[in-house]
Amino acid sequence: MSYRFGYLVLTFATITGCEQLGERVSTSSLSPESVLASCQKALDAKDTKTADKDCPFAEQWLERTQPDSKLHAESLEKLGDVLVPVNTLAAANNYQQALTLREKLADKSVSLEGLQLKLANSLTGLGKWAEAEKIFHKIKPAKGMESLEGADILNRLGVAQLQQQLLTNAEQSLRQALTIREANLDASDSALGETYSNMGFLYQSTGKNQDAVSYYRKAVLNLESAKVIPYPALYNSLSNLATLLQNGGKSQDAETYWNKLLTVSEKGFGKESVQYATGLNSLGMLALSVRNYAAAEKLFNDSVAIREKILGVNHIQTAESANNLAVALANQGKRDQALPLMRHAAAVTNVALGASNPLTQQRWNSLLQLEGSVSNKRAAVAKEQVPAQVQEIPDSEKKRKR
Repeated sequence: MSYRFGYLVLTFATITGCEQLGERVSTSSLSPESVLASCQKALDAKDTKTADKDCPFAEQWLERTQPDSKLHAESLEKLGDVLVPVNTLAAANNYQQALTLREKLADKSVSLEGLQLKLANSLTGLGKWAEAEKIFHKIKPAKGMESLEGADILNRLGVAQLQQQLLTNAEQSLRQALTIREANLDASDSALGETYSNMGFLYQSTGKNQDAVSYYRKAVLNLESAKVIPYPALYNSLSNLATLLQNGGKSQDAETYWNKLLTVSEKGFGKESVQYATGLNSLGMLALSVRNYAAAEKLFNDSVAIREKILGVNHIQTAESANNLAVALANQGKRDQALPLMRHAAAVTNVALGASNPLTQQRWNSLLQLEGSVSNKRAAVAKEQVPAQVQEIPDSEKKRKR
């Protein structure tokens, strides 16, 4: 049986779906084929509202009338397609049941490739990398593994292996994918950029930063020139490249790419987006590293404002920008302004990550240092003010009082 929604939509779908199907298909012609055709029609038309009703109805109908049939397997798959945007786990369950049924029927007339790919992709969306890897290994494209379809599977397989730290296997899969894509795709095809970026991540994971930088540069050049720019992929490549350059001491080069990332964030996500706030925060960190504290203050201040608005004041990313802002302020002597920001950032980090987390401990230590510095400053100011407040009585006045 397919996965059932945890709310009443499916129950209503069974009733209203039948009623609405009656408007399109007469009661006398209602059949497993017709209800499934209605589901397919809604999917083809991207009519989500109709598909949400007709596809669960079709699956229930077929489960009851033809449980061990190709049509039922097909209905399970189509219901999975409906579920993907709203419930990946439910979609994966449907795809798995559809695949199991098709394998049981041993029907050679229908290729399993598409269904296997849907299942593997939904498993990667759930972070079930080992399960996804097993499915990717099973997929046999009709045109062979040396085809572009094969390259797509190899690229996805490489990512699943990367996520499991199977680095040798990942390198082999990704290199095979890259060889096929470089031989068959235009230089501006974003599929190439995708694999370049994955290769960059692979070498970054193995500490081969020079190779990683080289592949990230290729990825950025490719994705920037794509006919339709894939902003999330370009954003990730720019972020990884700029981070490596900055950590390698190449501040000017890093600044160029951080600024590019800010532009990409604005175009792809908007100036009020989390991505834009992250770009501001990254540029602020670069300004901190070269001791341009005034510029860092402005960048962190803007980043805090956006993150507070979108994520909330008690989010870990907001705490990150607030803590960085406190550092920029403290380095300009504005310790009284920095103290409440750093205090709040430490508390949020403690709640989010736990007291034993290294970042939590680091922020508490920084807070203690800042509090000590502020206390010492206040004590020094108070001491300086004492002579002005206590006036010495002249000797003549002392004698008079006697």
